[in-house]
Amino acid sequence: MKKFVIAGNSVALRIRPPRQSEVDLTYAEMLEKNLPNTLIINLAIGAKVMPHETNWIDKMIGYHADYYILNYGIVDACTRSVPRWMWNFINNDNPHYGLIKKGIKYLCYRFEATFRRILTVIRGKRAWTSRSAFAYKYEKMLKLLQKDTSGKVICIGINRPSARIERSLPGSVRNVQRYNEVIRQLANKYSAVYVETFYDFDELLIPDGIHFNAEGHRKLATMLLDVINQ
Repeated sequence: MKKFVIAGNSVALRIRPPRQSEVDLTYAEMLEKNLPNTLIINLAIGAKVMPHETNWIDKMIGYHADYYILNYGIVDACTRSVPRWMWNFINNDNPHYGLIKKGIKYLCYRFEATFRRILTVIRGKRAWTSRSAFAYKYEKMLKLLQKDTSGKVICIGINRPSARIERSLPGSVRNVQRYNEVIRQLANKYSAVYVETFYDFDELLIPDGIHFNAEGHRKLATMLLDVINQ
């Protein structure tokens, strides 16, 4: 049995809009359906930035997979209105928060939502992960996968943010282009396969500006199957 490990963020998990029928599948599910005698291990986590912790990479290595599919970048590359710690606070539904903390959280949420574009510009259109840090983390993962496994690595590029995302988080499209170039160069350096998604997927396939719809997942699955079956 061949094993595939998918590591990344919510792009590898979600369908937008949410699946309407049983035939609406993620690309991970389609790979499992179309590749006989195959086990897909999807380790993707929503809002996950590119990890650098050795124990996380060791977890991936421990599966001794035949293929490793990396789907990181959109969380790292998009510009942001607030630092990551504040975003975590705003989006934390901790039931143990008291009334004062819940009130502060709500005010922060409303303020960020109202002034998102302005705040992004004030912060200098910075991303949560600098390009140099992203390159370091990505290279570390590729280096360790190459050193400690015999699996083939497929690096999926970062989706192009929609016009709506760019209006809210200006500079995101340019950032994604630059981070994709990092991924492409590192894939070439470590003999991995780079799968382009920035230019090949229009906004109809990425309706919320970040995640694929069912048709987008089908298209990406077809591209991955072409690589795997070569």
